[in-house]
Amino acid sequence: MALDRHSFKIGVVAGVFLVVGAVTGLIFSMRYEWSPVAVSKEPAPTPPAASAPVASTPNFVPVVKAVTPAVVNISTTRVVRGPQGGGDMGPLMDDPFFRQFF
Repeated sequence: MALDRHSFKIGVVAGVFLVVGAVTGLIFSMRYEWSPVAVSKEPAPTPPAASAPVASTPNFVPVVKAVTPAVVNISTTRVVRGPQGGGDMGPLMDDPFFRQFF
């Protein structure tokens, strides 16, 4: 299928409008600074210096003693019973391959 001159002209005009619109959008976004600028007016906070040297293995005993009352353990059990009658699971339950999954 060949393009006729009219369709080609419409395509060229549409392409020109697309390029002009993209360039105009870039110019406006740069002129009005619409793009985000990462500027920090405050200096970054520095972490406090350690008052004592840190041991090679930290001691968590005080922390554990403080949070022990908040620790909760919940255990549950549930007994799941199959359908009444036992072998009413369908023809696939006779196959040993499928039986290992159920």
